[in-house]
Amino acid sequence: MRNFIPSALILLGLPLGACAGQSHAQAPLASRSGDAVVISAASCWLGGLWSDAVGEKKLAWSDTRTPGIERRCKDVLDTDGMRTIDPRAVETVARRLSDDSQRTLLREVANTARENQSARRLADRVKADYADDTTTVTERKSDKLAAAPALRKADALFALMHDSGPFAADAHAIALLFTLDRLEMARGLPKHLKIELLAGPFQEVFGVAPPALPRDDTAPMPTGVWLSYLSGVANAAGHAIPGEASSEPAHREPLAWNGVLEGLADKLRMLEPQVGQEARFGQVVDAVVTRLDGQYATERSVALSFAPKKHTS
Repeated sequence: MRNFIPSALILLGLPLGACAGQSHAQAPLASRSGDAVVISAASCWLGGLWSDAVGEKKLAWSDTRTPGIERRCKDVLDTDGMRTIDPRAVETVARRLSDDSQRTLLREVANTARENQSARRLADRVKADYADDTTTVTERKSDKLAAAPALRKADALFALMHDSGPFAADAHAIALLFTLDRLEMARGLPKHLKIELLAGPFQEVFGVAPPALPRDDTAPMPTGVWLSYLSGVANAAGHAIPGEASSEPAHREPLAWNGVLEGLADKLRMLEPQVGQEARFGQVVDAVVTRLDGQYATERSVALSFAPKKHTS
């Protein structure tokens, strides 16, 4: 089966007017507008997703991604606490903003980033268990039970999605990028935990309630539940699996997954004319949309090549 879950690599290959290794000098924090500071902070906390959108890559022989992330964080505040979303670092930046709405947005973005950071750490532990043949059943169960509450938590993301302040378009676009970050996190997780991680955002963005899950967070999902749920979300996103597609789950699942991604691209596309242009934000949103459009078209073409051929008599 093809690996249909998008990794951070889905956004590679879209440089935005500069060589991957080129430095982008920014104005000192004190001279930038408040919304520019918040967008710059978001560019730090979105890490690899932002890097991929601006064409930075981490290869065996060259790494422009790691220094790019470090530079964006230090451009906002030159302390390790900025990258780790330390509350004291966030408040240091907040005190330099003159507008309450900007401070509110900064804290909402920081809280969402912290929420994703916690989920990623525990999700990675579960994935590591499955990659290690020496991990015991008890260890795997314990790590799943520890991960589920953090994966399920999305209150900060919801607050960002519902921001109604003067920078609402920026807030909503950043929330969608953090939702894409959750999709990347889902890669390699057991299906039960995939749903725990994505159910809240999918319901908020597309209005689709999750299926009933076993009370035991370590229990396997009944066959077909994940694909049925994912297909329903793709349908609500406006990109349902085509009727002529193969009935094989190995072909339908990538179609449904990329249909959901294209639905998120549609949401970003609507916001793109309204988002601020600070810190290249508009270009980043455009790069993400362009890449998701291309990925959706490619996956649809590949999957439909397996569709049953109609025979004429």
